[in-house]
Amino acid sequence: MELNKNIQVFHKDKENMLLKVGKEPNLISISHIEYRILEYYSKVLNADKVIMYFQNEVNIDKQDLKKLIRIAESNRLIISSEENERDKRLFIHLILRRNRKIFEIFNVDFTNTIMERFFENKIFQKLLICLLAFMTAYFVYNLVITPLNFRENYLEMLYSVPVSFSSIVGFIYLSVTVSLFIHELGHYFVYKQVGGKGSVFGLGLMYFILPIIFHRAFINNLSNKKAIILTYSGGIILDFFTFLFLLYFTKNYYQIYPILAFLGYCLMTSLLIRSFFNLNFFLPGTDGYYIFTEIIERPDLHDTSKAAFKSLFRGNINVQILLHSVYFLLSGVFIIAALLFFILPLIIYFYYVTI
Repeated sequence: MELNKNIQVFHKDKENMLLKVGKEPNLISISHIEYRILEYYSKVLNADKVIMYFQNEVNIDKQDLKKLIRIAESNRLIISSEENERDKRLFIHLILRRNRKIFEIFNVDFTNTIMERFFENKIFQKLLICLLAFMTAYFVYNLVITPLNFRENYLEMLYSVPVSFSSIVGFIYLSVTVSLFIHELGHYFVYKQVGGKGSVFGLGLMYFILPIIFHRAFINNLSNKKAIILTYSGGIILDFFTFLFLLYFTKNYYQIYPILAFLGYCLMTSLLIRSFFNLNFFLPGTDGYYIFTEIIERPDLHDTSKAAFKSLFRGNINVQILLHSVYFLLSGVFIIAALLFFILPLIIYFYYVTI
């Protein structure tokens, strides 16, 4: 047995450490002395030697040591040497498992890399916030001071970039991927701003159908409710900035860069559609849902509502059950609507490219 080579130290203070093991989704809290005991045990593999080595630092007997080792094994802090060789730390991890409403395909782990240290740098964070604030003010000023002429500019741009209907649908799906990546960067930046640990991004399917890019935020380890709500709001804030930038760009540069302007219009379309669903607190897995449930302190609202709806058929009826049941029914309606909204364009697309 030996220490897992995939252990990453997310955070440490004077007494405790926060660890992540490979592609395991949860963080593990452990004291410095416990970690040192496990580290020494993995070298000597002898309980008596471990107890003797640490006798002046901590009072531990064989029973305590066995318990610590069992916990370490169950959390994969200690594994066999053969397994350690097989599971050497990879930059990309294949996941293929369901996590809440998302079926995760793979993730990319940037923890303890230059990129993470860059985003954690307080000077960089302040400079980026100032830059975004200045650019937002400038975009708003430019959009207000002269007419937008959105429809006229869009039609003129289309004459410069003639595309088929099927190509437009393809561009929209491509722009969804780009806008999702920008959205998740917003979550990531705010997550780092409030002291979040870890830098894991991934690709998955929401409800096994809708392709999404996600940032894994270890929400339970954030300090307070405000930090959690801000993290969930990070993507929405950057979406708003991105939309302002696209309005500004398409208004001023649609004649100079018609192809980029066309992509900009596609991005705006995907942003509006996604935001309509993402802000909807009836849809589990969206930012709107997580912000709403965090505010009312009911993180399991959808599951509770589902259980309440089922209890109606057993004759359990009261005001709370009725309210939860109404929420569950509306949630179901919006889930179906979201699936249809994203699937129908694909059906139309394949119809047009095959005729």
